[in-house]
Amino acid sequence: IDPGDEIKGFTIEQLKMVDQWVLKGLLIKEEEICLWLLQRLFGGRISEFAGLRSCDFRKFGELKCIYVVKHRLRSLKNEKTRKILPMPESCEWLWDRLSGDHDDLLWPEFHKVGKDKLGGAKNYWCSNYNARLRSEMKKFAKSHGVDQQLPDLYWSTKVFRRTIGSILRECQGEDAMTMHHIDLLRGHADESMARRYDDQEVGQVKRAVEIYARISGINEKAGAFLKTLQQLD
Repeated sequence: IDPGDEIKGFTIEQLKMVDQWVLKGLLIKEEEICLWLLQRLFGGRISEFAGLRSCDFRKFGELKCIYVVKHRLRSLKNEKTRKILPMPESCEWLWDRLSGDHDDLLWPEFHKVGKDKLGGAKNYWCSNYNARLRSEMKKFAKSHGVDQQLPDLYWSTKVFRRTIGSILRECQGEDAMTMHHIDLLRGHADESMARRYDDQEVGQVKRAVEIYARISGINEKAGAFLKTLQQLD
């Protein structure tokens, strides 16, 4: 288990609450809504999604997927990690919207190059977005009387990564899955995963994604998110 998993993420009810806040105007820019929605669907690191190109939206067989890979414009925290993330059916419209054949960043405004403590080059992702999101969500929480229910740590960008792990580990019966399949979804840097996933494994990730989309309530809101983005076109 990821050491960070000891800190729980959102509950399903809290997730649905945050979904409503976003739909009511918490985020107003197309790129911010798309980035937030990708984190919501897959629970990945923010740099993984902020560094996507349209050519990273590819098919694996007949599945519409996102390939999270190292490329010339960004590295990955865990160099051995490779993710192939099948889109949930309810949100395939997002894949249609973002896919293409360009190898430039989809959202260059999220990327800045600065210097580390030793003076070397360092990539910074979504600094302004992160700060504003934390600030706005805390305001929403206070105005809705849930600031004690959702403490400060919940405004970390890691919250969706923790959430998907804690929720899927609790699945039972027909929805039960192994930690291996959850880790395939989250892309942990295990030596055994330093390769492209085979057909069976991508199928298991697809299953995990669909279960999470259903039980976390995103399927119910997918149409509303699409409408919100269309209004910004």
